[in-house]
Amino acid sequence: MMTKLLKCLAASVFAVSVTITSAAAQQSGNQSSGGSSSGGAGDAYNFEVPNPAPATCCHGYYDHQNANGNAVQIMKNFNQKLAAVQLAIIEAMRLSTGQLSGNLREQTGAGHTLADQQDDRETVKSVESARLDAIREATSGTTSCRVISGTIGGGTEAATEQFRQEFAKSLTGHERGANGSPAEKGTAFALQANVMMHCATYADEADVAAGICPSVGKLPGADLNVADSLFYKKNGLSMTLDDERLEAAKAFTVHAVTPQPAGQMLPQEANTPQGKEKAALRAAAFARNSVAADTVADFMARRTPSPDNKLAGWAKDMASKMTGFENMDFGKGVSKNDWLAIYSRGFLLQGDSLGNSDQSQVTAIKDIKNMMAVQLYQNFENYLLMEKIAMNLAIQTSILVEQSRGLNQTQ
Repeated sequence: MMTKLLKCLAASVFAVSVTITSAAAQQSGNQSSGGSSSGGAGDAYNFEVPNPAPATCCHGYYDHQNANGNAVQIMKNFNQKLAAVQLAIIEAMRLSTGQLSGNLREQTGAGHTLADQQDDRETVKSVESARLDAIREATSGTTSCRVISGTIGGGTEAATEQFRQEFAKSLTGHERGANGSPAEKGTAFALQANVMMHCATYADEADVAAGICPSVGKLPGADLNVADSLFYKKNGLSMTLDDERLEAAKAFTVHAVTPQPAGQMLPQEANTPQGKEKAALRAAAFARNSVAADTVADFMARRTPSPDNKLAGWAKDMASKMTGFENMDFGKGVSKNDWLAIYSRGFLLQGDSLGNSDQSQVTAIKDIKNMMAVQLYQNFENYLLMEKIAMNLAIQTSILVEQSRGLNQTQ
């Protein structure tokens, strides 16, 4: 009796277990909709408890005559349900773990991408901020002491141009014998005056030995040598000519540009047809030679000193900081060439300033600004010089054409 009761209770527990397990599996399957299903769980889901169940389970459901078969059936169904639940749990864990890892992976990748973008934007922001701050400080900052202010040298421009025009005009007048020039009394008298000028100051030992001059002058040969006159540099540095070298440069220009002045024509000669033809040829020669006179006068004007004391003080202070220019003499003033030479060379030869430029963005920007200003100015000066060179070449071409025409007419 006890054995039958235990078997009946086991069957009842099994039935309840089957019902609960089937419901749990069904619920798990509903929650896992859309996921993959295991093939091994299919048969287990198909088992159903007879409904309605027999009134007395021990009498209608359990076969007392086949205890071993019933035990096998119970274990088989229980194992199937257990396998189904295990498979469902494993599948759910697999899906949830994969989804979680995928989300984490995407989240991590997105985090890295966002961090990289933020780093890039932060870097650009820092660079732009530093650049703008440096430009702002270079414009109006009080922390940068690197200032090369040679703007007062602009006053040399007017003085230089005025000297150039006046000296070029005097050369042309000397050749024509105007304005009290020795050539007014004729070419022979002008040539004698040139010799007297040479002997007074520029005679050398060769002149004395030849009997041309009585004694050696103060600046021997300076009026005949461009390096000792027009292109002379005091102490090998300053291009500003003192009074003696400036007069030597003028004498050199007279010998080089107007070696044989034409002088004035006599009235009785100028009123004849031949005289008028001669006057026309003289006019052509004067016009052509004025180009050479203006070019040389320009070179001399750039070396004439300016009496501006402020400019001389600035140049002296700048040169004292430049390697190799400490002994540069500005006693006679500063010429346009020296002003430009100091302004442009200062960026290279001032050691302390170069060190400051390497340490400060503000100072470096100011230096670059000043360098570009000097370069822009020099470019325009180069253009003016090219104009003079082109004009001289054009005049030479016209002379060659004239000579060729005269030669052809003679033949």
